[in-house]
Amino acid sequence: ISELLDFSKQRDLRKQTLNVDEWLVSVLDEILWPPKVTPKIELNADLVLSFDPDRLRRALINAINNALHALEEAFNGEAPVLTVVTRRTGGWCEILVKDNGPGMSKEVMDRIFEPMFSTKNFGVGLGVPVIRNVVEDHDGTLHYDSQVGVGTTLVMSLPIRQAS
Repeated sequence: ISELLDFSKQRDLRKQTLNVDEWLVSVLDEILWPPKVTPKIELNADLVLSFDPDRLRRALINAINNALHALEEAFNGEAPVLTVVTRRTGGWCEILVKDNGPGMSKEVMDRIFEPMFSTKNFGVGLGVPVIRNVVEDHDGTLHYDSQVGVGTTLVMSLPIRQAS
């Protein structure tokens, strides 16, 4: 229900000025990591930005949950690893969520931004559209890169100009 509400109505951003890496540590502390998944955290942005921490938290949790669900699927015998990275790239602060799961086919990649599209047997198919809406509401961009048998990387790019 909360995903449907997040997707269907525009909310004003309630921005706060926060250190992205420190904020991200608090979000990651909420995650219940499955025992077989190794989290790898690389927080290198060291940036203070103005953003809505609740809405960006929702986007990040959706991204991490999608990656964790992908890691439950069979893949090439490697230990499942979920990597979260922050970095500064040009005028952008990037938050990356990478998994070494099964990856997505081109056909799935072509549809991931469609509301109500899902490859799972549960949920309503709004996770990725909600992520995109939140990032775009922050004047950012969202990019997915996926290769079957290798994994998926999501990149949320937020403009540094929002820094105070």
